Amino acid sequence: MGKIMKNNYWIRLMISSVIAGFFMGFFGFVYVVFLGNDAGVFGAFVQGFGLLLVLVFGVYFFNCHLCDIFGPNKKKTILSLLLAFVINTWTIVGVCYLARLAVNNNPNVILASSKLTLNRTIEIADIAGKPWYMAMFSGLFCGIIVYIGSYFFKASKHLPIKIIAVITAVGVFVNCGFENYATNLAYISTNHGWNLSTVIDTLLCLIGNIMGAYLTYFAIKFINSIKEN
Repeated sequence: MGKIMKNNYWIRLMISSVIAGFFMGFFGFVYVVFLGNDAGVFGAFVQGFGLLLVLVFGVYFFNCHLCDIFGPNKKKTILSLLLAFVINTWTIVGVCYLARLAVNNNPNVILASSKLTLNRTIEIADIAGKPWYMAMFSGLFCGIIVYIGSYFFKASKHLPIKIIAVITAVGVFVNCGFENYATNLAYISTNHGWNLSTVIDTLLCLIGNIMGAYLTYFAIKFINSIKEN
């Protein structure tokens, strides 16, 4: 069994993706609890520990590997991203659906999750919400912020800077109301608020996250090329 685990990339990837999804789902839920207890500003930075643990332990979170597509072995990278995306998604949803059971008797936390879900509702048919493009713009800015935080984590040799970069990045985008597909999954699942409108919002947010990560990747690459010349 140990030999199979050592040699089988796909098994390791699946396990890694589950762990990453658990971190992101659990700390997304923790933020909802903080928000429900009027400590949302502080809770936003606490939520950053989800991404921090993902990076520290090197587990596979879809958002953190988006730019791997520009490296070698693109076919394997694409398959890895798709598999991790599915596993990350369902793990976050499952964790937050189950975690909701712990706060069913807390009206403040339920109200907080409802407000977060309302902010992630697209206007369609008879459902009132925000314009569709706002979800994409929100995801774009979040993608930029998260990529910068992750970049400093990987580039810095000093642990305090790594921690501050990641915690600050998440705290800033959450407090600014920018959307990340993983936090959307956590908030909406905690509220049990999935419908066509929230699904569309999350998908548009995901597109924005990807665009933001890629724009920042090429911007940093361009800046570094200027420095080298």
